[in-house]
Amino acid sequence: MIRFKLVILLFLLSLITSCRNQATDETFPCDGVFYLNIEGNNGKQVCSKTIENYHIHNNKLIFSVLNNELAGKVIFQIELEPFDGPGLYQLGKNYQNKCELIVQGASDEFYKCTSGTFTVHEAGPENLNAIFDIVIEGFYNKKVIHAQGGVHL
Repeated sequence: MIRFKLVILLFLLSLITSCRNQATDETFPCDGVFYLNIEGNNGKQVCSKTIENYHIHNNKLIFSVLNNELAGKVIFQIELEPFDGPGLYQLGKNYQNKCELIVQGASDEFYKCTSGTFTVHEAGPENLNAIFDIVIEGFYNKKVIHAQGGVHL
């Protein structure tokens, strides 16, 4: 009877783990560690296999991604302060947490978060598992863009 219960327990654990991995794959459609989907008429997807900068220090989490493209570079940065561990962090004009998207190339533009969230599921010195849903506005062109994505480091 104990052996049967152990087999059932192991089966349930493997089923839960496989479901969790499937859910992660569905929400992270990228063969890399960072994914950004910009919605709208000029939609764009950015996928990166590396994180340019990531660290947690003095209750502050910082990470940035640099993606080289044919027409230039795309840089995405998040700064959470104070960072208290896994949880939901608000982004935008009324919050200390910062988010920006920098496009360098034929037409340089700097976008800042006007609203959004950055949800940290797991964070440590070597790993970061988070998703975000943001609204950003261009400094020069005043274009408002909705973007979603995640990081799995």
